[in-house]
Amino acid sequence: MAALGHDIERALPKGRRVERGRFRDYDAFKAAHARHSAGCVMAVLRRYRLPEGFCQRARRLVERHEVGGDPSADLLKDADSLSFFTTNLPFYLEREGEEETRRRILWGIARLSPRARRLLGDLSGQYPLMDELVLPVLDA
Repeated sequence: MAALGHDIERALPKGRRVERGRFRDYDAFKAAHARHSAGCVMAVLRRYRLPEGFCQRARRLVERHEVGGDPSADLLKDADSLSFFTTNLPFYLEREGEEETRRRILWGIARLSPRARRLLGDLSGQYPLMDELVLPVLDA
């Protein structure tokens, strides 16, 4: 449930989601996004009267999906990072432009575990835009 809902707040209408422009620091923006998503996930899980322990575990994982901190949160962070590079990168580039995308790539690579860095390298040749923009930075 945490993996499915970790970015749920991004689906909210403008004005109800966390906006990057309200934060000077990218990490503070990401922390606010994670907290907001965690609250949304909790509301959904509680609506369906799932066990409280399950709800709390999902909330904690969503709150930590940007930074990790334990094996489960680290796994979710790596999965989130890899999906940015393989799936979201073209949309981010179109929306944010090249300069911001290069900054986001550096931020994303820095948060990868050694295992996820290897996995990212193994994806070479499957995602042309990733090969062009990410792999040179990964190899540096």
